[in-house]
Amino acid sequence: MENIELNEAIEVAIFVKAVKDSTKEQGISAIEYPKYIFKLDEEEWFLWATEDTGRIMNVKDTYTIYLLSDSSLKEIKEFINKN
Repeated sequence: MENIELNEAIEVAIFVKAVKDSTKEQGISAIEYPKYIFKLDEEEWFLWATEDTGRIMNVKDTYTIYLLSDSSLKEIKEFINKN
């Protein structure tokens, strides 16, 4: 699992927006081991990002998964690709 370091305010803002704008998925999701993990304040989040979809899960609540908005997925993929 790759740790995503958020060092600059703009980087933090991208991930704060992603968490805030995400929507809770209903039902049970079959998921793979996460490729990424990131930390906002004291909360750690798993991140799955593919070409088409992005999902996050709070490390402390592994029974709930959230779908990223299209705009947040785009910003996160751009961030990952440049780093």
